[in-house]
Amino acid sequence: MKIFTRLWTFMLYGGTRRLRDYEIKIINAVKMSMTKEDSETISIQIENLEHLKRLHDDRMVTFYFHGAERLPRLKNAGQEQKISKLTIEGNNKKINVVVVSHRGLMSSLEFNRSPTVLLGGGVSISAAKNRNVDDYNLASEIDAKEHR
Repeated sequence: MKIFTRLWTFMLYGGTRRLRDYEIKIINAVKMSMTKEDSETISIQIENLEHLKRLHDDRMVTFYFHGAERLPRLKNAGQEQKISKLTIEGNNKKINVVVVSHRGLMSSLEFNRSPTVLLGGGVSISAAKNRNVDDYNLASEIDAKEHR
């Protein structure tokens, strides 16, 4: 049954189920900086990844989960929570990324510029800065541009 749901979702919404190497490294760095409980919660959520979409030249990666209503939630389950900020380095480029949750579910990775320059190369990630990240917010920037 789950395979049919995934096929239908893919046909309807597009996207992919595959995380890129640097996205996996980002998620792992975030998990390492969290409490054990929140880290396990993220692991369970990622195991139930239905599909993801990359938008705006891959600057925003949004997550969609199978059975999201039944998945465990992060302790801080607010409307939109910026749970971590990291810097990724690869191919002589530095890119900032903010990891966002929505109502306790992993919601998106929001990059300050396209991370496609990181493809095909090794990347390193700075230590995650957790909670109350108040710098970059791609969703707000996109929203502002759409409502001009």
